[in-house]
Amino acid sequence: VIGTSEDGQEGDTAYMPSELLTSAVKDPSGDIFSLGLTLYELASAGSWILPREGNRWHEIRKLSHVPELPKCRSSVMVNLIKKMTLPEKSKRPTADEIMMDNPFMRAAPTQEDTFLSEYVRDVDEHDRREVLKAHLATNVSPTPMQGRNIPDTNSDRSWNVRTPTPGMTGFPL
Repeated sequence: VIGTSEDGQEGDTAYMPSELLTSAVKDPSGDIFSLGLTLYELASAGSWILPREGNRWHEIRKLSHVPELPKCRSSVMVNLIKKMTLPEKSKRPTADEIMMDNPFMRAAPTQEDTFLSEYVRDVDEHDRREVLKAHLATNVSPTPMQGRNIPDTNSDRSWNVRTPTPGMTGFPL
């Protein structure tokens, strides 16, 4: 249940560190714990849901719990999640430690997202083709019949044609 501090139900129990069960004192390490569980959930690729209560809820908060992640997840990520979700709040890393002292975070800016790279390449290629088409269209000389406003004779047989007649002004005869 998501609530407020006034109603005594602040936050979501699925992401709550166990120390909040025994103390109302909030510490940044509790946010690190919650972020660690968020990473855990995201890294699991939807293969499971964080429990909001029960035995599994307590197991995830024990030192012996091993994150259940797909084998494709790096050991660096698994270790980061383990550190962020340590039961003892004083042993969890700080935000600065996560950002500065972690090989996973240091490597993040250099890692490429294949899908995103391919998408950007496809968009660039599409744009290049469109620019080329527009360039070719502006450099082609029109044939004598191109560019004239000649109605389609198959669809419109009611042409408005004015023929000069004796007595009309503006038409040389």
